[in-house]
Amino acid sequence: MSYQSDDDRDVASAWLTKPELRSHLNDQLAQALEAVVVNQENEALGGPPNHTPFSYCPVCGEELTESGTDGWVKSYLCKRKHKINERGSRLWTAEEELCSAMSPDFSYQVLESFATRENLKRVVPRQVSELLLHILGARRRHSR
Repeated sequence: MSYQSDDDRDVASAWLTKPELRSHLNDQLAQALEAVVVNQENEALGGPPNHTPFSYCPVCGEELTESGTDGWVKSYLCKRKHKINERGSRLWTAEEELCSAMSPDFSYQVLESFATRENLKRVVPRQVSELLLHILGARRRHSR
């Protein structure tokens, strides 16, 4: 299973938004991949990396829109009406089901482990692993 494009952002976006591809990504990998896309887009515009934890629904992969704040809890909705709440490093659905606990800081070390660890190869699609390695390599070349 793969998506054909020469643009890393197009490939990453396809894996995040196309249900037939998104269904092969676990939530943590999808969140890390989404953070890469957001950071690349923001850096391409000359801005600092964006630390928004996520923009896609961890339930279905649809794009999220902020729907309000209640005290310390920020809420989001996707097109399919999944309500996702966020506070700190916790995400959960309106039904109180925990979706994920994630680091509030983006980590390229997490991406490298997704792309290179042998025991993760069965859960990381080959094209996504190759994409992550390409992004990490470009980032290293750029930072020298």
